[in-house]
Order: sequence, then C-alpha cells, then structure tokens
Amino acid sequence: MKLLTYKIVTVVLFTVCFVFQILPLLTVPVSKGLILSEFQGFRFGVFGWCYVDNDQNMHICHHDWKADTEATAEYSLKILFPSLYTIALSRLLIVNPIAFAFTCVAWIISWCIVFTKYGNEPRFVLISAVWTMLTFVLSLLSFLVDLLLFVNKLAWPGWLILAATVILAYQCYILWALRRKVSARRYVYCRYAQQLHRMDRESPESTLRSQSSSYNKHSNSEVYSLERVPCSRENLAEPETSYYTQSFVT
Repeated sequence: MKLLTYKIVTVVLFTVCFVFQILPLLTVPVSKGLILSEFQGFRFGVFGWCYVDNDQNMHICHHDWKADTEATAEYSLKILFPSLYTIALSRLLIVNPIAFAFTCVAWIISWCIVFTKYGNEPRFVLISAVWTMLTFVLSLLSFLVDLLLFVNKLAWPGWLILAATVILAYQCYILWALRRKVSARRYVYCRYAQQLHRMDRESPESTLRSQSSSYNKHSNSEVYSLERVPCSRENLAEPETSYYTQSFVT
C-alpha cells in the first residue's frame, strides 16, 4: 500500500468514527428521536432522560446539567436502569463525550497528515498513533459503560460505539504502519542527501585519484597514462638487436 493511500484511508476511517460517536450524543434529551435505551416508560440518553406516558400524553425530560424541577423530582426517585442500577451511576456516561472529544482531535490530526507537511514527520505520526491508542481505550470504556447500564436494552446508537471502537483498533495498526513507512522514507532520503553532500565536497581530480589508488591497491596491474609525450630525436632510441634482427640483417 502506498504512503498516500495510508493517509487517505486514515481520514476516511476517522470520519466514520466521528459520525458513529456523535450520534449517541444526540440522544434524548438533546433529540427526542434517538435513544440509548428504553425501560419502564423512561428513555435514556447520554445527557439525561425523558419520561413518556402515551396514555396521559405526558412527556417530561431532564438534563443532567440542570437541577431537578418539581415535575422531574418525583420521577428521579423512581428511575432504574435496565440493569437495575440507580440513577447515581449515570455519571459514568460522561465517558462518552470525553471519547468523542478525543476522536475529534484525532480526526483533525488525520487531516493534517494528508494536507500538511507534518504527514512526512515521523514524530508527528508517532504522536497521532499514541493519541489514537488513547482514543481507542476511551471508546472501549464508553461502550462498556453503556453495556453495563443498559445491558440487552441497548439501542442501535449504543452499538455504533462498538463499531467505532473496532475501527479505532484498525486505525492504530494503520498509523503504526504509516509511521514505519515515513521513518524508512526519511532514512533513505537522509542517506541520499549525505552521499550527494560528500560527492560535492570532493573535486573530480581527487575523485579520480582516489578511485585509481583504490584500484591499484587491490590489483597488481600497471596503470597507464594517456598524457601526450613530446616527440623529438632524443626521445627516439634505436631498437635493441635480438636474435631475429641479427639473423635478418646478416
């Protein structure tokens, strides 16, 4: 897989995780159409609950960041989660927005990897991989909290958190593989730059001299020069006589 392909897959998967984790946050009382669970007329969400009575056309909602009113105080004492835990354990649901915040940061980091120069920095990719591991742990913890409170009554927005957790686990693998590829590419680039710098520092004459000396060191052959020798009568010596030349002259 090419380096750019790794980066594009990272952005796409983080976008899917972003969508999967924002839907559980839009449950009641933020949005009346989405719920995490429903039990004994109570509809539960991350930030509160709603009580619905179709016979009396009653619809009462309570937000966790607001104090109980006269209408909600009566029902707060009767609330039980599908796991039969009391409403006091609803504070554990704060893990869901924390995991979503970590996912948002990881999503922004993935866009920086693709469209900025930081995508070729091994340290930046390493930080994003470690951050994704923390996001995976928080996402897994948020799903376990939802499963603890709502057990088999967990609605489909809660199961989306499980899907996002699986995707984040695969994202950890992709980012560590991307970090390995970026580090290898940076190493090859640095070695190539060092070789070019070393070649620029050496002159052509010294390069040829070093090559010829290294060649003579490992071989016993003679080195011949192509330099032009001046020609004159003094430089021309008579050939030595041998058996063949003497016999030919006689």
